[in-house]
Amino acid sequence: MPASIEEANQIAQLATYENLDALEAVYQEFVHAIRDSVGVASLTKNPKKLPMWAHYANNAKGFVLEFAHLVDAFTGDKTQLLNEPRDLRYSQAFEGVTFDPHSTQNLFFWKLADWAYEEEVRIVRALGDCENVGKDTDDLWIARIDPRHVTGIIVGWNADAGDRDALVAFCKDAKRPIRLSQATFKGVDIQFDDISY
Repeated sequence: MPASIEEANQIAQLATYENLDALEAVYQEFVHAIRDSVGVASLTKNPKKLPMWAHYANNAKGFVLEFAHLVDAFTGDKTQLLNEPRDLRYSQAFEGVTFDPHSTQNLFFWKLADWAYEEEVRIVRALGDCENVGKDTDDLWIARIDPRHVTGIIVGWNADAGDRDALVAFCKDAKRPIRLSQATFKGVDIQFDDISY
């Protein structure tokens, strides 16, 4: 990190910063290094947001897992970036990475205010601490947690009956209570009704 604003300005005025092709190559290398080293779990605090069902649950054909006490499963690390649930910050202005070490949080925990309806919480984890379960690709990584953190499942209103039956069977076999709900879309509201099993 530069020792002063003057030193930072000198670095920013280097001829390297005038070579856009070189900057693009460095940027792409940086992006690939991050993509190859960490995974991001994106969660929401509010399962009643219609765009979330459209974007992330296949137009309500999927389901939502409800979690509790994730801070016990993801306790953080020395980087203060990895392995802990963190709320995203939303703002109207772009917040990039600067020479300020705290600005690295913007890589993972910032979005434009247009996305604030998501009420997103993210967990960033080193892929070395995850399991690669991709059969035909290396793009599917999971972090196993104690199943007790899964406290509920909400079935989308467009879910296939077979998928719903499979979720009922899963809850029956769980040997512990898991709240199972059916989401319905009425007017402009999403409602949840308990499914008995």
